[in-house]
Amino acid sequence: MNTFQIAKTFAMDLLFPKHCFGCKREGTFLCASCLNDISDKVEIQRCPACSHRNFTGAFCRSCQKISPIRRLLFAFNYKDPLPRDLIHALKYHGVKELASPLASLLGAAVRKNALVFPKHTLVVPIPLHTKKMRQRGFNQAELIGTPFAAEHGLALVTDNLIRKTNTASQVTFSDFKEKKTNMQDAFSVLRPQEFAGRRILLIDDVSTSRATLDEAAYALLAAGALLVWGIVIARG
Repeated sequence: MNTFQIAKTFAMDLLFPKHCFGCKREGTFLCASCLNDISDKVEIQRCPACSHRNFTGAFCRSCQKISPIRRLLFAFNYKDPLPRDLIHALKYHGVKELASPLASLLGAAVRKNALVFPKHTLVVPIPLHTKKMRQRGFNQAELIGTPFAAEHGLALVTDNLIRKTNTASQVTFSDFKEKKTNMQDAFSVLRPQEFAGRRILLIDDVSTSRATLDEAAYALLAAGALLVWGIVIARG
C-alpha cells in the first residue's frame, strides 16, 4: 500500500469509523445480523410504470410501450433510510466495502421473488463517463455488479456499453421530462456483436425515473440485444 492509499484509508477511517449502519455495533459497516434482517424486508416486485404488484417486475401489458426495458427488479423503495444510507456511503463517500452486502441484497430480492435469469444473460453495469470516473475513482454499479454476477453464474461485461456524454447528475432535476432529456442519446456500444442476440441485465444502484436505464437499453437494443431487464438496489 503506497503513501497516498494509506492517507486515504486513514481519512476514511476518520470520516467513517466502522460502525454498522443498522445496529451501530463497532467493527463493520453492515453486520451479518443486520444484513439478514434487511434481506428479509426486500419488497415484492411491481410493474415499473403503474406499480401493480406482480412478483416479477415485468411491465403490465398496457404499460409495455412506455419503456424499452421488459422488467425492472428492485430490492427496496428509495425512501427506506437504511438502504439509502448504504448507497450514499458507497457512492458519495467511497465506502467500497458496502458493495458486497448491497449485491447480497439484490440477490435476496431475486430469491424472495423466485426470479430466474434466462441462460446466457449478460450483466452490464450502467457506466460512468470517463471524466466522472476519474473524479470518483470507481463505478458503484460495477462494484455491485461484480459479486452479483459471480453469485448467479452470469458473465459481466464492463467495457462495451459506454457513456459518451458527460450528463448532469439526475438528482439536479425534479421533472421527469428534464431527466429524460438529460439522458437522451447518452450511451453507445463499442462492439455490437458482443450483445447481438443476447439477453442483458442492466445493473445500477438507484432508479427514480428510469431515464438512465431506458437510454442505456435503447443503445443495447440498437446494437442487437434480444431483450433488456434492469435491476437496482432502490427504486424511487
